Amino acid sequence: MCFDFTSIFKNDFIFMKISGCYIIDGNPLPKYYHIYFLFVFIGALFGLNMTMTIHLILKTNNLKTLAQLAFIVVVCWMAQIKATFIFLRRDQLGHLIKQLNLEIFQPQNEMEMKILTKGFRLYDLIRKFLVTEAWISVAATCITPLFYNKNGGFVVAGWYPFNTSVSPTYELVYTQQSVSMIYVSMVNIYVD
Repeated sequence: MCFDFTSIFKNDFIFMKISGCYIIDGNPLPKYYHIYFLFVFIGALFGLNMTMTIHLILKTNNLKTLAQLAFIVVVCWMAQIKATFIFLRRDQLGHLIKQLNLEIFQPQNEMEMKILTKGFRLYDLIRKFLVTEAWISVAATCITPLFYNKNGGFVVAGWYPFNTSVSPTYELVYTQQSVSMIYVSMVNIYVD
């Protein structure tokens, strides 16, 4: 009786790879992948985190603004910290994932196989629901500023040392914020 634990997390691994949290599977990591991770990690996420944090510190003058932005800032920093540790420890994580398929973790009889199969079917159903819900939320978060001019027409409020209301600066900042929010969502969903 053999149960492939790694097949259950196959989609998670794909999205982790896209988000830059590549799990080493025994194959050498391409050199461009480090550059990709740094570009996404520093260019997208760190830039967003810094602008939101500075805005939170400099522009927060009431409790309502603090409550609106503080939660998003904490979630985004949490995603950055998770991504950092996954990237730095990706070889150890890859080793642990491979060990899931060792004999000691395999079901010993038909009853254990049924319990395992039923449990992972439920896990898969819940994960699909949560992923769908998260993607709808992120899409709404990124699209709403196009119709409702809040936060200066941006996804989240942020402080920038330049004029963001002129084209193409507005479009670049809007794109950077949208990509960053998608990145945050992917890391928070697929890394947990």
